[in-house]
Amino acid sequence: VDAANLELVLAPQILDQQEFWGGKVAIIDTDNCNGCGTCEQVCRFDAVLEDDNVYRVDPIACEGCGVCHYFCPERAIDFPLNTCGEWFISDTRFGPMAHARLGIAEENSGKLVTLIRQQGKKLAEEKTLDSAAETEANRAQGGDDPQSTAQVLPSQTSEPPPVVIEYFPDDELHGPERSTGISVLRILEILFGLGVIGFSAAAWIKRKKFH
Repeated sequence: VDAANLELVLAPQILDQQEFWGGKVAIIDTDNCNGCGTCEQVCRFDAVLEDDNVYRVDPIACEGCGVCHYFCPERAIDFPLNTCGEWFISDTRFGPMAHARLGIAEENSGKLVTLIRQQGKKLAEEKTLDSAAETEANRAQGGDDPQSTAQVLPSQTSEPPPVVIEYFPDDELHGPERSTGISVLRILEILFGLGVIGFSAAAWIKRKKFH
């Protein structure tokens, strides 16, 4: 899906192969067709072709809307599912892989992409379960205690590290050891004072403007 040519690089060995069915294409049964031409009239994609009063559907131009199938008075148009491609479960030197091959000019590539992603997720889950089972088996054979060998990485902890904010009294900030520091409260006082001055100046300008 995300690496369309990865199959060429990995040379996978196919383990399972399935047909992918998606969309429908109209097929005219010439034995039951009476040549009325209704299908050609209702097809907005010009997919119905006529040759010597014999009608057929161009599979490339057909969008699979089914209008001709529903309007045919003789019920001479079949509307079966179309085989768009194939999907595979394969094995590579790097592990299992789910991939697919879509036919030329075939539709429903989105459904095929979804199918491959589902199969890939399933393979990944199976691989994870197999690895976990193998690890437990190795521990059982070696007599290791899972609790004694378990390690908790920092990224696995749910609680974030504590953030420490240190406040100093105003007199300490102006002392010889912290003469260059400034407290959070002092900053708030300065900002509040600037806000009051700005508000007063704006009110004075507004009064002058209207008087």
